[in-house]
Amino acid sequence: MLDNNKFYKLKIEIENGPIRYVIKSILPGLLGVLIGKIIGAYLLGNDLSFAYLQDELSLTIIIFIIFGFVFGVISWRFKMSKYQKESKRRENT
Repeated sequence: MLDNNKFYKLKIEIENGPIRYVIKSILPGLLGVLIGKIIGAYLLGNDLSFAYLQDELSLTIIIFIIFGFVFGVISWRFKMSKYQKESKRRENT
């Protein structure tokens, strides 16, 4: 059972659509990983060439987008089912 605040926040997320939800769930993690890799390479003093760092970052972006998309879609399905169950419960009461 969801309280009214959580239900209306969930309703707004559902109304915004799945594409926006997936992008919102991927973007913060992707930025965090990229910034972490860059800062980590700088702080650890690795003498990485720019080409190597660019290859590693591009591979990281591709992998993160693929897995993030899959995770986002699964998470979206879970939220949809949660929203549908709660709306049915609210309609019946």
